[in-house]
Formats: sequence, C-alpha cells, structure tokens
Amino acid sequence: MHLTNTSIQSILPTGILTVDGVKHDFDIIIYATGCDVARDGVGLNAGLHGENGLELKKYWQSIDGPQSYSGTAVPGFPNYFMVLGPNAISGSWGFTIGIQTEVIARLVKEVSIVRNAAADHQMVEYGIGSMQPKEEVFHTQNALIQKTLRTSVSANACW
Repeated sequence: MHLTNTSIQSILPTGILTVDGVKHDFDIIIYATGCDVARDGVGLNAGLHGENGLELKKYWQSIDGPQSYSGTAVPGFPNYFMVLGPNAISGSWGFTIGIQTEVIARLVKEVSIVRNAAADHQMVEYGIGSMQPKEEVFHTQNALIQKTLRTSVSANACW
C-alpha cells in the first residue's frame, strides 16, 4: 500500500501519474476525497437552508458536528426529513432505512392530512402545516447518545 497526497495529472492503465512526474503502479486505486463525515454529515447539507436562512452545514458546525433527532430531523429545518442522518444506524442499514422511512411517511401524512381531510371523513384534521423536533428534546437526545457512545465497544475499538 502506498499513500500519496500529490495531485494527480492522469490515470494510466497501470496506475497514476502525479503532477511531480512520478508514475505510481497500482492494481487498485482508492480515491479518497477527504470527506469528513464527522464534520459535514452524510448527504445533502450544503446549500440547504432552514428557518431564518440558516444553512444546515453551518448549524451543524455551530453545535460541534452533525446531529439529528432519531437520525431523521433537525430543529430549525421544518419538514426536512433524512434517512440515515447522524447517529441513525442501529446495526443494520436495511433495518434502519425501513424504520426511518416508515416514521417519515407517518410524519408527512400528518402534515398533509389537512388537505386530505375533506376527501376522507375518517381522517382527523390536526392543522399541522410543518413539523420539526423541539430544540430541548433534540439536544437532550443527542447528549444521551454522545454519553453512551463514549463507553461503547465501537468507540473503544477506534482508539
């Protein structure tokens, strides 16, 4: 294995030619972009603006990294729901995606129920136009997650 951070001039059939003129022969090339998931989160956050024009990426920077309520929502970003948001995965990606999409579908149904109430007399009208987690609940849940992660097997294995 060989790691280089020199800029690439071109990809060759047998490896890489870097701008310093060095040819690196490889069987496998791993393109590491430098993405910092712990800083930036996963998915769409740059250019996503919530209440008062706050960008999600900037909000996460202000609270010391990506956090979400149950891996699906962030206060100040009404009606923005994500699958596999920060601290979401619980052992299985498939299980997590299934549970999260079910929860998000139920939430969206509650927001849209006002429009559908007249069409279906069995629906209850809640009058909800948007939803987002409450700040206090969001911060309480994430503090508990971080406290639990400090003593988890995964956290200890990484150090």
